[in-house]
Amino acid sequence: MSLTQMAATLDALAGGRLKDMVRDGTTLRFKIELPALAAKVNPDYTHFLAALTGCTRFELQPFRNESTLLKDLPSIQRMKLEIHSAEAAAPLLYLYGVGRGRERDARLMIVAEDLVVMDEAYDIWRAGELKTLRNSQAAED
Repeated sequence: MSLTQMAATLDALAGGRLKDMVRDGTTLRFKIELPALAAKVNPDYTHFLAALTGCTRFELQPFRNESTLLKDLPSIQRMKLEIHSAEAAAPLLYLYGVGRGRERDARLMIVAEDLVVMDEAYDIWRAGELKTLRNSQAAED
């Protein structure tokens, strides 16, 4: 998946909270907790599963202190980031997050070869499908 496609996929999951991050070599797995959207797939679902493969960089830069780079997953998880938006700027994928109720509190700087997003039944979702799902959710609200 290209960087642009990765950014579009994460952008479609805006509002989702990053949780349960686990690194295994160069693979980073995490949940994107987004109950309202996940329930559109199945009423019992509360989140999506994501995996970044070939992930060689995953650093958080809080905007309140731009000289700080958090690299360890426990520190990043303590921020309780919610996805605000994502953008591609080769070779980086930027994931902007909201941590404590403000807009764009921090950004994750990611270098990865691929991103896979699945529902709780391990069915893969692409950016276009997620946007369609989100649009159907908005139409019902």
